[in-house]
Amino acid sequence: AKVERVAPAAVELEFALSTLDEFFDDKEFVLEEAKVENPKRFRVSDASEQMARATRRLERAGKGNTATGEAAASAAALAAAADPLDPEMLRFLRLVCVGAQDAFLLESIFRSDVWDFMSYPVSGVNEETALRVIEGAIEDALEAYAPAPPLDSWSDPVDARRAALAARVLAGEVAALRSGLAFVRRELSMLDSKVYYQERRLKELDLLRPLDESEIVRSENEGGGRVSRAFDQSY
Repeated sequence: AKVERVAPAAVELEFALSTLDEFFDDKEFVLEEAKVENPKRFRVSDASEQMARATRRLERAGKGNTATGEAAASAAALAAAADPLDPEMLRFLRLVCVGAQDAFLLESIFRSDVWDFMSYPVSGVNEETALRVIEGAIEDALEAYAPAPPLDSWSDPVDARRAALAARVLAGEVAALRSGLAFVRRELSMLDSKVYYQERRLKELDLLRPLDESEIVRSENEGGGRVSRAFDQSY
């Protein structure tokens, strides 16, 4: 991943789908259909600064108003501000990291839906792989930052002011990367509690529930008695 400085308290990380990927053609088709660039840059921001700005905006916009709908909107805005990563970053990397286990999602029958699928966790393996890619990119970016020289080492006042400004910018960028790293590691710690594609699909088909009598398939056993099997165990 490449790092690009974009603003105080924010940096951009660049990721790309490799031409060496065994599913490159399928993944490239998905990105082209979704009009997503490859490679693509994504912003990482300082969540604490975003939260502070969002809180101030909401306080100015909603002073004295405690309506339930606006309170819910405020909570949603604060939750969005707490995420230091561009949400499209993880979506892009879920697609990039699709491996043999989840490659069925790249089949033509899913072509119109696969990019939407990537908005949510695909599988435990895929989610961890995507998060590890982000984690590694952020760690590499942090290691590349050199400590700023002491401000009192500048004899020229103009150089000193420029150095002070540069130091503030660098501090903001490091804060953004650390915020992103903390977020990724928190997501990694919650892998077991995430809902993946298979479970979501079963819920959509209403199969994550106790079976009723009409869904039990009964067959004769060798002794003439009857045994019961769940419908989905028979097919």
